[in-house]
Amino acid sequence: MRTALSGARFSAFTHLMSFELPKIIFGSSALGNLYGIVPDETKLSIVENWIQHQPKPVIDSAGKYGAGLALENIGRCLKKLSVYPADVLISNKLGWKRVPLTTEEPTFEKGAWFGMEYDAEQCISYEGILECYHQGNQLLGDYKAQLLSVHDPDEYLNAATSEADKAKRYQDILDAYRALAELRESGKALGIGVGSKDLKIIQRLHGDGVKFDWVMLANSFTILTHPAEVMDFMAILHAEDITIINSAVFNAGFLVGGKYFDYEVVTLESHPELFDWRERFNEQCALHKVSPALACCQFALSPPGVAALSLNTSKPERVADNVALVNDPVPASFWEALKANKLLSASYKLSKTMVIDSHHHLWNYDPVEFDWIDDSMRTIRRSFLPKDLKAEISQVGIDGVISVQARQILEETDFLLEQANANDFIKGVVGWVPLADANISEVIDRYKDADKLKAVRHVVQGEPDGFLDGEAFNRGIQTLQAHDLVYDVLIFERQLEEAIRFVDRHPNQAFVLDHIAKPQIKIDQLDPWQANIRELAKRDNVTCKLSGMVTEADFENWTELQLRPYLDTVLAAFGPERLMFGSDWPVCLVASAYKRWHDLIREYIRPLSSDEQVAIMGGTAIRAYKL
Repeated sequence: MRTALSGARFSAFTHLMSFELPKIIFGSSALGNLYGIVPDETKLSIVENWIQHQPKPVIDSAGKYGAGLALENIGRCLKKLSVYPADVLISNKLGWKRVPLTTEEPTFEKGAWFGMEYDAEQCISYEGILECYHQGNQLLGDYKAQLLSVHDPDEYLNAATSEADKAKRYQDILDAYRALAELRESGKALGIGVGSKDLKIIQRLHGDGVKFDWVMLANSFTILTHPAEVMDFMAILHAEDITIINSAVFNAGFLVGGKYFDYEVVTLESHPELFDWRERFNEQCALHKVSPALACCQFALSPPGVAALSLNTSKPERVADNVALVNDPVPASFWEALKANKLLSASYKLSKTMVIDSHHHLWNYDPVEFDWIDDSMRTIRRSFLPKDLKAEISQVGIDGVISVQARQILEETDFLLEQANANDFIKGVVGWVPLADANISEVIDRYKDADKLKAVRHVVQGEPDGFLDGEAFNRGIQTLQAHDLVYDVLIFERQLEEAIRFVDRHPNQAFVLDHIAKPQIKIDQLDPWQANIRELAKRDNVTCKLSGMVTEADFENWTELQLRPYLDTVLAAFGPERLMFGSDWPVCLVASAYKRWHDLIREYIRPLSSDEQVAIMGGTAIRAYKL
């Protein structure tokens, strides 16, 4: 299969040399039989999944991985899958070369590699690195490595038998980088870097003037171990625009249940503190419904400058899960819980965006005031208060919410503000004010100290056609900007044309469109809604809520497939940076449980980059409502 390069979409890129790096790099140690023999058909399936889940996969390998076996399998599998060489980017960490196996098992990393037919020996020098480079490309066959680095310079230096030998070995490492620099200058390498488990050698090389394009950290920065020294050095690399790739973010698998820690088997008896930490970590993960792997990956990506993670798997079905690990957001409350339980350094600042539900309602049910709740919606003929909402959002990792008016009286605005002031997770209120009244400015002034009043709304869907053209109402809208208030637009799809005229009268006013303008989903009618929504989206001062869709469909029989054309339309029209998640709870309950709708949107946006998902699940709402 040939991957499509033209118009290819990558997951949240960071600039690296002359190309862009996706947030996940596929580690290939499993193709070299790390920790066990992986059948050839499984290896082929792993590579096939890489191709399927990334338009131009970036593969990290090394001559050390199975004494070149991983490189051989990469070339073999890519060729069998008919992947063009230009459609894949291979990183080869140089410094270990294949040699004949003369002992019962390989002499390097005993007990870690299985089914070996060759041995590997470290070979770091000017000539040695070039030899490793050429051997690696031979093993790859039709493919060439374009990201090059020196592998395990720390091990090479630590093998010195004397101070004189150590000095010679360090010069060998510098000479190896001279060879890599020449390969870069000749165009054979897109970038050069370093892969080491010891931060000190990287710091030393950097201090001695080695010009890294990228640095791969292994076991240096994880959710368990993130010392200040490492963070300080990462900040230096970031300031110098040196790309950081984080690897071994599970501490060799221990953090997600494995028996290896930093490449060595550990037991409860030998390392009780590690097992205690893991147990308490797992408890918090279960409590917040965050998988340990997701927590590890998102933490490992959190420092500025970390462009990507290198993730390895021996199971093809895990590739999709690994991709999700670098894209799925984690609620801010989880990180705070880790700090509170001393599982994360209290001083570490995670710049995680809150996950926001931008649209829900609260009410003390009264049949007269809520007469719009007809028999078809009888399930919501009861009170819905903050404690009820808290139970819903805690299941899915929502950090905060926006409460939206359901009654067109000032008492509704007051009620919602009271609830918001009493419940910190309510981050903002969309209230109601009499916009058409002559004294509207004075009315709004009543709320000048109400910091959580972020917007107002009128139920225009219940008004006759042409309401949005009314002069008095438009004069009221003109007062909102001066009071720093957003206006939420609630309309049916038939009112879109007048909504466009309405928005055009107020080019400096911020608008949020509720419920994607309520298209006629129940009868699968896209037009004229689709054409009009695309036109409205051309106005940069309009954002849109992914909410209220299930109640425009058949309550009992709607499907995700039925909703998809409408979701696709608004995603293409507004883009992730102007879309926000909203539940429309409790109204949604007549057609969908809270979690079902939340999970549907999560799954729908999963192919997007991490940054794009964060925008939809919180960033857009935070920006639009100035939370």
